[in-house]
Amino acid sequence: MIKPVVRTDNPKSIASLPQTFDLKKIKEKREKKPEFCFICEDVFTKLLNKAMFCKRCGREVCKTCSATKRQLSKSDTTPQRICDKCDILMDNWEMSKEQKIVLESAEEKMIEVSMLIGEIDTRKGENEERFNNYEKRLHEI
Repeated sequence: MIKPVVRTDNPKSIASLPQTFDLKKIKEKREKKPEFCFICEDVFTKLLNKAMFCKRCGREVCKTCSATKRQLSKSDTTPQRICDKCDILMDNWEMSKEQKIVLESAEEKMIEVSMLIGEIDTRKGENEERFNNYEKRLHEI
């Protein structure tokens, strides 16, 4: 079970927080029955991968993609569960060189996979055409 990490912000980032944060507006944005995680796109299940929602943006995310709790306003110091994207935005986080290399490598692999899928679909269409031609010949005989 993944427990959220409670992050304590430095005084500079707390100063940039709003005075109050309206959690009711965020709850109104939520989907009724989310199907998959907004970040990693894992499918939600009732037992193993339950849907959480980010208390900052309201998007439905899995536990893995919402492993942080942070203070969202100056007046309420209770840490709230937020998604990884909001955590990054709140930090004005910048990727390291290693993380950029990993991301670029993953993007290249995704392009390669999508090209292979396109090739498979093309060949599937060609094979269906051949099959239809054989079927026509059989009916002619």
